[in-house]
Amino acid sequence: MNALVFASRVTVAIVLAYAAIAKLYDAKRLPTQMRAFGVPAVLSIASAVILPTIEFAIAVALVAFPYSSLPALAAIAVLALFTGVVVANLASGRPKPCPCFGAVAVERPVSPLTLVRNAWLLGLAIIATADPTGDSGALFLPVFLVLALVTLFVVRVTS
Repeated sequence: MNALVFASRVTVAIVLAYAAIAKLYDAKRLPTQMRAFGVPAVLSIASAVILPTIEFAIAVALVAFPYSSLPALAAIAVLALFTGVVVANLASGRPKPCPCFGAVAVERPVSPLTLVRNAWLLGLAIIATADPTGDSGALFLPVFLVLALVTLFVVRVTS
């Protein structure tokens, strides 16, 4: 199995699962946070349930179906949508805090660093679409540890 492809899949899966769980942890406040971020009221209530479900389903699919590129393509679509919302929020001139990782991370408004985080995750999701067959699985752990540490740093610095 190609270590880089599989490590990318697992890293994106962990980030999406964490985001879903964090949103569900404080689900009562999520619609309010979504509205404050600029999501219309009608969509904010539905997205409080649908968004974490989609994130978690993609996370599970990334690991459960390692030879299918569809979960990675779904991750790209969701991350691209999130990035578009962040860009729109930044373009408004008055960026607001993003409930990207639930109530736990709703402190700082989005910034260009948020785009760096999303670009990193999009890059990993793009790598995850590649054919996972190839080199030895023995490289998975070191490659995963590097990707996970860089991702942890990027998410921590930008959230």
